[in-house]
Amino acid sequence: MSTRRCSALGPNEAIGANELPKKKSTPTPHREPNQRELQMIEEAGARYSARPRRPELVWVEGQLDAAHSDAMGQYRAIADTLGTASMEFLSAQLGVLEYVSRGRGEASGKSATTLNASIALVAAIKPESELEAALAVQMAGVNSLACEMLGRAKQTDRADLIALYGGLAVKLTRTFAAQMDVLAKLRGGGKQTVEVKHVYVNGSAVVGDVHLEGRGD
Repeated sequence: MSTRRCSALGPNEAIGANELPKKKSTPTPHREPNQRELQMIEEAGARYSARPRRPELVWVEGQLDAAHSDAMGQYRAIADTLGTASMEFLSAQLGVLEYVSRGRGEASGKSATTLNASIALVAAIKPESELEAALAVQMAGVNSLACEMLGRAKQTDRADLIALYGGLAVKLTRTFAAQMDVLAKLRGGGKQTVEVKHVYVNGSAVVGDVHLEGRGD
């Protein structure tokens, strides 16, 4: 793994975890925020600063690299994000993530924005093993494709294409929900919770469906 440092991000690269967009030097016609907006900005800024940072990568000469000088430390952080200590597994899954996150028709090595977004999604899932990581990577791919299908359905006036893309989006979002259920079962050890309701009839507890005939308690 490279230890080179990328001194500046390209125009399409992701903003670093501790970096904010630079303020424009030219004046803008925007008004100053009012008191209510200033309070909202301050509160949001505090929550933003408290959120956990996500590891990010950049492209350097056609290869993924860390955004700072400690490349090994960055890759270990991403390995921890994927719940693995295997650098081979990390390399393979990063390749999958980059492929399924990349925009349609976009060449590899042009932008790390969508890859870093997918890494952030995987980090939010918090996989604890390679099995959970594989599921999290699939979920990132399904989410990416579902959003694309939703966009395609929205941007066309043809009823047949709306039905096609919209139908695919519905299937993909259902798949994403099913994947979340699978993840919950994995973490629950496959245990199922059975809810038992007691219905009291004439002071006695009855379990199950109760059918009463005529009048009375």
